[in-house]
Amino acid sequence: MISIYSFVSIFFGGDSCFLIKGIRKVNYYTYMAKAGGSKVVSEINLRYRKEPVLFHDISSWGMHAMKEDAKYAIRLFAVGETGKIC
Repeated sequence: MISIYSFVSIFFGGDSCFLIKGIRKVNYYTYMAKAGGSKVVSEINLRYRKEPVLFHDISSWGMHAMKEDAKYAIRLFAVGETGKIC
């Protein structure tokens, strides 16, 4: 499980392997937001004629997709192409 400490240290340069590699800042929000938006659109397209789409469903789908996208990015940045944690 990825903790909030891992998220903060990786995304804001607290992780020593990012400092060694020269990475100081990662701008990733737009990618997470796009993942959330895409998930909401696909869920609405699947459901809207069959059942009502409620606001709490929309926000839940979006947040879940953003969380999964961030987990993927954290693993990618922490492990990289070598498959080994920095």
